[in-house]
Amino acid sequence: MKQKSRIVSKLFAALVILTLISCCFLGSTFARYTSQSTGTASVDVAKWDVDITNNASANSWATELDFAKLSPSMSDDTSADQYNSTGKVLVAEVKNNSEVAAKVTLSLDGWQLTTQTDGENPADGETPTSTCPTDDMVYGVFQVNIYIGEAEKAKLSVAANATVNNSVTVNLDAVSGEDVASVKIYAEVVWLTKYQNGNYTSPWTADSLDTWIGENIASLGFTINCTAVQASALPGNN
Repeated sequence: MKQKSRIVSKLFAALVILTLISCCFLGSTFARYTSQSTGTASVDVAKWDVDITNNASANSWATELDFAKLSPSMSDDTSADQYNSTGKVLVAEVKNNSEVAAKVTLSLDGWQLTTQTDGENPADGETPTSTCPTDDMVYGVFQVNIYIGEAEKAKLSVAANATVNNSVTVNLDAVSGEDVASVKIYAEVVWLTKYQNGNYTSPWTADSLDTWIGENIASLGFTINCTAVQASALPGNN
């Protein structure tokens, strides 16, 4: 009986020792030094702010621009082509308040002739008659000149009804401090009396075509499109 008691005592002692050893390992696992911290991060978005206006008093975009009424030149000098202009009209004032550069493109399309109440309608593609020129002949009398800033020379000259080479582009730098890049864009409509370069089909001449337009055409309409797109990137120009 004493022998059995010794065995039980030894087993109990061994169990106590194993328990202590286990606690040492667990204690070293959960009691080690640890440090932890959290932080926040953010990225700022480059500002995009381009103002396109043409109404200085209201600082807005006028959907319809009005040019002065236009007639042919009254010059009787037939030794050279003659022209008469509406004068310049402000098409757009573009200001780039952005933190990236902007590319501004102005294009013309949507050409349309409006006839007088009883006028004949030009027929594009048909052979002109003695009473009616073609659509192309009538459009060929008109030209639109685009000016960038106060330059005296036109930056772009577009023949009415043109479908190619009918746009002009200007780049505006990103805002720098209080300096804002801006540009004013002007347009004029020109009536060309082509005494030397008309190449008219008989019986039409420069004077007879001018006269027919004055009697039958009420207006020339077209669409002006002004678009600004991003032209640089931050932090690098990628």
